[in-house]
Amino acid sequence: MLSSRPQNAFRAAWASYSAKRNLEAVEKLPAPVGRGRTAEGTEAQPTSPTNRKLVTAGPYRFTRNPMYLGLAIASLGLAVWIGAWPMFAVLVTAQLVHIPFEEAKMRRQFGAGCDSYTHKVGRWL
Repeated sequence: MLSSRPQNAFRAAWASYSAKRNLEAVEKLPAPVGRGRTAEGTEAQPTSPTNRKLVTAGPYRFTRNPMYLGLAIASLGLAVWIGAWPMFAVLVTAQLVHIPFEEAKMRRQFGAGCDSYTHKVGRWL
């Protein structure tokens, strides 16, 4: 009978490698996101009074929430890498609490422009 140890070792090594690559990719995400917001004169804080323009360029062309997407990828990578499955709570919290709050604020502030944007671009991808 074959031992399952080599297979388990391979799975663990692959999970570790994949998670590390995910985390490396996520480390690079804040730079373009930050540059896009700074170029438009907006801030990361959704309730900031300086946010007078809906940013739809850069990574915002592909996802309405590039920072949350990065957080989700990092959380999943970390959960797989170290087996910290409670990290999935980060995704649930973002999906059920933070993102709806921010999107409601954007709808109040930008109206039809925000509605058009949300129909064109997905929440995650």
